[in-house]
Amino acid sequence: MLSRNVKTALTAVACLWVIFFLGIISSQIWSVDIRSFGIQPREAEGLAGILFWPFLHGNIFHLLANSFGLFFLLLLSLVFFKKLTLLVMVIITLVGGGAVWVFAGRDTIHIGASGLIFGLIGFMISGGIFRKELKALLLSGVVLFLYGGLLLTLLVRIPGISWYGHLFGFLAGVFAAWLTRAMGKGKATASTARG
Repeated sequence: MLSRNVKTALTAVACLWVIFFLGIISSQIWSVDIRSFGIQPREAEGLAGILFWPFLHGNIFHLLANSFGLFFLLLLSLVFFKKLTLLVMVIITLVGGGAVWVFAGRDTIHIGASGLIFGLIGFMISGGIFRKELKALLLSGVVLFLYGGLLLTLLVRIPGISWYGHLFGFLAGVFAAWLTRAMGKGKATASTARG
């Protein structure tokens, strides 16, 4: 079971890398910068970016930084909440991305999986509180210990980094934890016992 979760998490991260290199090829051959398909706040053509923003990255360092965090958090989510993980990621992408489209500043483009990373952090930290299960509470504590310092970046705006993406990704993760609080209760124990 664990090896399947590792493969799933690796496949998700590999997709980001494939898209990144396809973007390089498309910019060289067709002069199309796929990063322009990110979220463009309050622009009609920027609405589609709500679907694409987690898959697009500014450069290889941006992609590297997001790859490790996404892999680890996705793996944790798959181990503890396998049946909920895809739904939670969709909620984070759509709700978080939608909020970025509504509230972020005009003339900006928001891209990167960091919104999804912050969303998974929000989901796992608040999941224990909403679900009131021992394993979920323990996971909340572990994620808070490991990533609590990263949450401090929500208090600071850094030029070139999508503060809105981080903030609304995190809040969408908390919303996803609340929305799914009754789904699959008691099954986290059974799925981890087999792994």
